[in-house]
Amino acid sequence: MPVLRDEGVVNENYINIQQKRMEAMNTLEGNVSIIVNKENVVQDLISIYKDSTILQKFVSASMEGADATGDGVLREVYSLFWDQFLSQSDGDSEHTIPIVPSLNQEDYASIGRIITHQFVMSGIFPVKVSQASIQHAVLGHVSDECKINSFLQILPQGERKLLSKALAGDGALPTQDIIDLLDDYKKRQLPTVDNVRSLLLHISTAGFVTKPFLCLKSIRQGMGPLWDNVTREEIQS
Repeated sequence: MPVLRDEGVVNENYINIQQKRMEAMNTLEGNVSIIVNKENVVQDLISIYKDSTILQKFVSASMEGADATGDGVLREVYSLFWDQFLSQSDGDSEHTIPIVPSLNQEDYASIGRIITHQFVMSGIFPVKVSQASIQHAVLGHVSDECKINSFLQILPQGERKLLSKALAGDGALPTQDIIDLLDDYKKRQLPTVDNVRSLLLHISTAGFVTKPFLCLKSIRQGMGPLWDNVTREEIQS
């Protein structure tokens, strides 16, 4: 039964990535406590993670004005970070990496460290970051299919359904609706059944690879050696 075989492969990939996570956790030594401001958690965490040695330590977190401590607070801090950081970019189910003028490449390296440490410490990966961005950051390349799918995932549900049907050749091409959507992304070309995929690939490549290229490169540098031999399938798992 192919479905069961596919599930087995997914489970194997998940086990592999979790094993790498546990090996990284077993190397942590020492403890560090951090305090963040709930309203300024993006800048606070980026500043804290400028120190690369934090990746070698266990972290406990608290928030200014709150008494709670423990693993739950650390997870909340990471969650607030991604909510606030990704709110600066387009996205629905997934989000592009925001290119924030006030952040430099060292700041994006800090974001890479946050990704790694959050995963090692909490077992949580920021799945709202587009698959295309993550795969290109970690692997240095990403398939055309993944880029198009990630583009669909940043769209509102109605537009996503519209373009999915157009790509599948399901019925008449809703030309004006697609023109309006493409215009939002500064792509002014008449869509046809033959070129709609290439138009979306052009837009998604620009959004997920070309424009954030330097930011993704810095993020990868910050993520460290844990991801050196990770596969696309392990990331997807």
